[in-house]
This record gives sequence, structure tokens and C-alpha cells, in this order.
Amino acid sequence: MKTHQQLISAAALVLSLFAMGAQAQNTAQDSAAVRFPELKSTYLKTGDFVN
Repeated sequence: MKTHQQLISAAALVLSLFAMGAQAQNTAQDSAAVRFPELKSTYLKTGDFVN
């Protein structure tokens, strides 16, 4: 019985690590894309705007 619990715990640990790795990969891809608004659509009329 104890070995079954250890096996289930190990499997749950591995699955949770895979899930966290996939989530971290998605977050890194989302943050890599930087988007700037069009100059005409901003409420700020002054400042430096990156092309």
C-alpha cells in the first residue's frame, strides 16, 4: 500500500512540474512581444514614441 502511495505521489509531482513548465513557456512567449499603440490612438500628445 505504501509503495502505491509513493508511486502516485511521484506521478503527481512529475505531472505538476510539466504543467508549470508549460505555463512558464507560454508566459515567456507572451511577454516577448512588445506592442506600442499608434500615435493617433494615444491619450498622451507629448513624449517620445518608438517606431
